[in-house]
Amino acid sequence: MLESFSKTGSMSIQKACTSDLQTFHQPTTFYEGEPVTADKIPTKHGFSDEHLADPRPEQYKNWSGYNDYVRNNTINFCASNAADIAIRYLHPKVDIQFMFVFGDINRTANS
Repeated sequence: MLESFSKTGSMSIQKACTSDLQTFHQPTTFYEGEPVTADKIPTKHGFSDEHLADPRPEQYKNWSGYNDYVRNNTINFCASNAADIAIRYLHPKVDIQFMFVFGDINRTANS
């Protein structure tokens, strides 16, 4: 194949048996209109307040310490089970040397 390419400058390529099977990755139609914002995209069912409703029970809604509660439980679960959950990477690590030298940040900032 390389010899014929070097002599003629053209290469004969045959289709693979799976070439036609791989077409499911391509869109069936291309969008040719103007760009639209996400809230203007037509949907089959539309959006309502039910989609944005808070699914938690009433006793947990507007709970001031809920985010800290979930964060602490997630960290404790990861520590006890050696689980690698992505949410634990959202918070920065504590600088142990800084805390050892300067103590609690809140205590030093408030005093």
